[in-house]
Amino acid sequence: MDKHAGRQDVKAVLTSLHGKGIRVWTANGQLQYQAQKGALTEPDVQTLRALKPQIVEYLETLQTTPAEPPIGVRATRGAAPLTFAQLWDWNRWNAARPRYRTVYSATRLYGCLRVDRLRDCLNRLVQRHEALRTTFTSKDGAVTQIIAPTAPLEIEEVDLSRSGVSTHHEAIQKLIVDLVEEPVDAAIGPLFVTKLARLAPDEHIWIMVMDHIISDDASIAILLRELFSMYAQPSNESDCSTTEALVQPGDYAAWQRTVDAEWNRAHGSYWDSRLQSAGRLSVFSVRTDILSAQSRSKVKSCAVDLGIGVSRRFRELSRQAGTSVAMCALSVYTVALAHWCDTSDFVVPFITMGRSRPAVENTVGRLVYPLFLRMELRPQDHFLSLLARITQEYGNALSHRDSGRIAAQLPIPAFALNPPFNWIPQEISRGERGIPTFSGLTPTPYPLEDIHRNIEVDIATNREPALILHDAGQCVAGSLVFPESSTSFDDVKQFVERLRELADIVSSNPSSNLASLQIR
Repeated sequence: MDKHAGRQDVKAVLTSLHGKGIRVWTANGQLQYQAQKGALTEPDVQTLRALKPQIVEYLETLQTTPAEPPIGVRATRGAAPLTFAQLWDWNRWNAARPRYRTVYSATRLYGCLRVDRLRDCLNRLVQRHEALRTTFTSKDGAVTQIIAPTAPLEIEEVDLSRSGVSTHHEAIQKLIVDLVEEPVDAAIGPLFVTKLARLAPDEHIWIMVMDHIISDDASIAILLRELFSMYAQPSNESDCSTTEALVQPGDYAAWQRTVDAEWNRAHGSYWDSRLQSAGRLSVFSVRTDILSAQSRSKVKSCAVDLGIGVSRRFRELSRQAGTSVAMCALSVYTVALAHWCDTSDFVVPFITMGRSRPAVENTVGRLVYPLFLRMELRPQDHFLSLLARITQEYGNALSHRDSGRIAAQLPIPAFALNPPFNWIPQEISRGERGIPTFSGLTPTPYPLEDIHRNIEVDIATNREPALILHDAGQCVAGSLVFPESSTSFDDVKQFVERLRELADIVSSNPSSNLASLQIR
């Protein structure tokens, strides 16, 4: 194998891995990688082993910039700047309006529950994670997160045992909806609240809700795992996984600013070039009379189910192409937007989990942010060629990770308001949160329907739809979220039907020319 061919093979392997969300790097001459559960297959591992020397050499030749300094503990513990992901959230929300706790979970607890023990573990958890003790203050446009030194919590119990079993689910849904839809002042809080519903002496439902600016779905998984790991330990012992030192969101925010200049030197030109002249994509027209009469709209959703057949074909296509089901779904979404909006060049914000650095794997906080992917459809494209190019685009974006810097810009870039694509990882969407099992109490995820959020969004700046999908086992499913008063549900339903039709066509005939597709 000549040197040029070897580099091309290595680059192709790394691009494929990046397309599946797998991060590969070197440290002290050793090859390291990080992947979500199920993303790294046995053939991937074998390839990494077979090409290890070439991959290490290739990656080290790319390291033309100094290594990033480690993320350390900031000097001031009581206050901190916002991470770029938090700034993105803050800037998209009208700071003068109340916020809502839109991240939530419910866990069924079977067995003998010691509420005092649970309360003790909860308070240890609050002390361990600064995000759970955080509020936000804004002065002259500058936003700061304020971390209270302590924030003792009591567990509010709700007794549902006297109501009929048939009404339990409805009552639990209402408990969560009430907590989610309760307005909260970010400067006062609390941004994190819990509730315990008692269904029977040996059956409880544990509820947690949080403002998205201090949490995300991965944070929920971390909190549940640590809470019940603590609960499972004898009182005089500690689980090392819940006592190790943590990088807090404020530490991460301070570190981001120390490396900002170097990041701009290394990655800024890529994003400047890639996003140059990119504009806003208008998917659903908004009635001007609504915009003039009101500025806000409530959120509504339309269910999306790509079907068992399409999902099965996606899994096979992703295996053959060395990519992921998420990239297949993103590619179909891209085709749907292109056909609907009659355009061939636009940006799709891809919502990433934001935990690409090992140091923040167990950090509770708002780490999700959009990667802006430039989608360019060509006349000769078929689905497989588009899938390969979008996978490479995603891999390139990961390698030039911005951690939310671009999304956090003010004024908000036009392309940042385009309809995003949000893929929820399997281990989160399926409820496989790593909750430990132990004698005497069995925690299991409690099935929740989509919670209708009676939350208003700004029509003028947040009016485009957001597609949220996950691999639900047999099929890829989710919802398209949109502002209900400014967008016709019939239009949204028609778009969803077109998306599903396209998914069926391209997955059945992945080599057919996309420009010649016959769409109803």
